[in-house]
Amino acid sequence: MKDLDWNNLRVVLAISRTGSLTGAAKHIQLDQTTAGRRLTALENSLGTALFRRARSGFVPTEAGQTVIAEARAIEAQLSGMTDRLLDVSESNSGIVRILGNAWMLAKLAEHALPHLLRDHPGLEVRLVSRLPPSPIYGEPTIALWFDAEAIAPDVARPVARIPFAAYRSKQAETVSTEWVIFRDDDATGPSFTREVRRRLGKTARIRLTGTDANILAAAIRGGVGQGILPVALGDSDDALQRSDTNVGAIERVLHIHTSPEFQGIARVRTVCEWLDGALESAIHAKPLK
Repeated sequence: MKDLDWNNLRVVLAISRTGSLTGAAKHIQLDQTTAGRRLTALENSLGTALFRRARSGFVPTEAGQTVIAEARAIEAQLSGMTDRLLDVSESNSGIVRILGNAWMLAKLAEHALPHLLRDHPGLEVRLVSRLPPSPIYGEPTIALWFDAEAIAPDVARPVARIPFAAYRSKQAETVSTEWVIFRDDDATGPSFTREVRRRLGKTARIRLTGTDANILAAAIRGGVGQGILPVALGDSDDALQRSDTNVGAIERVLHIHTSPEFQGIARVRTVCEWLDGALESAIHAKPLK
């Protein structure tokens, strides 16, 4: 026996409920010829007749009664699954992953996530430190990246501007021409690293590069050199102070990446809306003009 086709079983259920092939076809919005062909295909697959034709209509055989009972059970399971999936998609309960740089996720965890989780007790947020580009898959996921383009079929939209500034250690002696900077050699489009190097000038000597602001902040505190940090991180570090070196105003545009299949899920929409305010309070984000 080949695998049974649910569309054929639907015809059997419709006949059992309407008593005729014509009524069944109308009930499930098929033409009568197609409905008859599906019934014949199922009977041939099972090797037995499921109905006998009587003046009163289609009457189930013993085999037909068995198939109808099993089909009803399958229908109930499918209906229950659909209802459960609908509940999940419309609920603020469940998992949402947020990918991003470690420093940003740490700031959100400290200053903003407690409010979100208090307001939505069924929500579980998974913070994952990654470097872009990282594909979005698995649980409903949101990614926060600066320069990375979206990997199809994912989509991205700009959400805020993040200010940066130059810092030096308060305690350790620092040579003014020595610097620590971000490493984003794999970034597409305009490189933040190249822009920083241009602003520092030809006399600057790069002593250390890192992929996350927390690494750079530690190096600056230790006196490896001065460095460019997010203002939210540098201003909150008691061991750092603003540098006297004039590098001008520096801002990076932050983008939210997600997959189209996640955008209709209620908890993903909730987290995206929360991020609009959370980024401002946690990492000094500025609205886009």
